Amino acid sequence: MTLSRGGYEEVLTNKEIVQIGSVLLNTKTNKVIKFLNEETEDVSFKAEHSSRWLSPDPLAEKFPWQSPYVFCSNNPVNRIDPDGRADFWHNGKVIGNDGVDDQRILVLQTTQKRFESETDNVAGAGLSKSDLKATVKFIKQNSGNTEAFQNNGMAYTNSIAIESAADNRQAMVNEVSQDNGRGGTADANNREYGGSIQNGAVVLATPGAVSNPSVQSNASIMLPDVSTTFHSHPSGTRSEAVEGGTRNSWFNQFPSSVDVSNAGGGTHYVFDRGNNTVYIYNSNGVQAVISMRYFVTPKR
Repeated sequence: MTLSRGGYEEVLTNKEIVQIGSVLLNTKTNKVIKFLNEETEDVSFKAEHSSRWLSPDPLAEKFPWQSPYVFCSNNPVNRIDPDGRADFWHNGKVIGNDGVDDQRILVLQTTQKRFESETDNVAGAGLSKSDLKATVKFIKQNSGNTEAFQNNGMAYTNSIAIESAADNRQAMVNEVSQDNGRGGTADANNREYGGSIQNGAVVLATPGAVSNPSVQSNASIMLPDVSTTFHSHPSGTRSEAVEGGTRNSWFNQFPSSVDVSNAGGGTHYVFDRGNNTVYIYNSNGVQAVISMRYFVTPKR
């Protein structure tokens, strides 16, 4: 049996001197014996100390898509791990952590069962209030206690993981903030902005066409078919005189039924620019809601 249960090629050796790339390492002293020139294999200099990963992530089975030997999802530039733990967020606030070094951020699910407007409706996670209360209590009481979280999966079942890199979350906010959230008829506030996360970085999309909420309650944008995308729903509004008074129009702010049906197997984000709210959704509907104010940096 291998440490990754056959998921990745593994070679275990008891040799005292092993070659790792262009380095010869003494596995007993954990010291570099010499650095090899790639062409001549001559010694270039001698180092006194070195370090290397000697064991896989003990919770590797929870993340079968990753090698058990990687750090920060093989993306240490965009994904840092300053305190070695995964945080749980609720109402824009960190309420505890599971003590596990997996760089995850998990947001507790919404209790709302449906998100509805006059023209559209989608499902919500619908976590019961009693389950939410119990989950919050469990996380707070057991924060940092990895064993407790391993023995009780409540916190994981009732939450959804979001983008862990703060720099990426900030880049998302920067892009959708081209709509200033003040409504009105300005072109900037009547089109969608967005992009995707690919290879650990935000990739921006071309903004969508200017739309009119009195004609269509949903604007649009072309996004790639990848597992994580984000886009805004415009804050733009229209007020038009009609017989007997005034008709006010605005865009739907929650993810549309089209958004949800196109979600595939990934996790996606809609930035409601009318109310400064972030909707986190997948193919099952809206899973969590968080104030845009705390999407990058939560309260503690």
